[in-house]
Amino acid sequence: MKNHLLKILPLLFVISCNPVSNTAKIYLGQGIMSGEITSNSAILQSRLTLTDSLINNDLPGIEGFAKFEIANDADFTNSTYTEFIGAIAANDFIIKKKISGLKTNSKYYYRVW
Repeated sequence: MKNHLLKILPLLFVISCNPVSNTAKIYLGQGIMSGEITSNSAILQSRLTLTDSLINNDLPGIEGFAKFEIANDADFTNSTYTEFIGAIAANDFIIKKKISGLKTNSKYYYRVW
């Protein structure tokens, strides 16, 4: 699983096509992004996809559950997790979570489980 870096200011977008789960074969075919960065928060978002390859010029979404893991180090030694978030068709299979309590000018790593 790829680790992703979030640095509070500036904004950083990261792409990953690794499967979230080897058993269910759920992918993050459209990547993971961080946005709405403030001095102490950011919104993390990803869309669960059926594959990382185009099917009829589209990446079909897939229902499932995922959570974000956030840490101050790339090894995720002292990480924290969000609750599981449902990816449903009504939300275009997107999971999204606002992360608060971040420190300004600090590096944060995040990934999706």
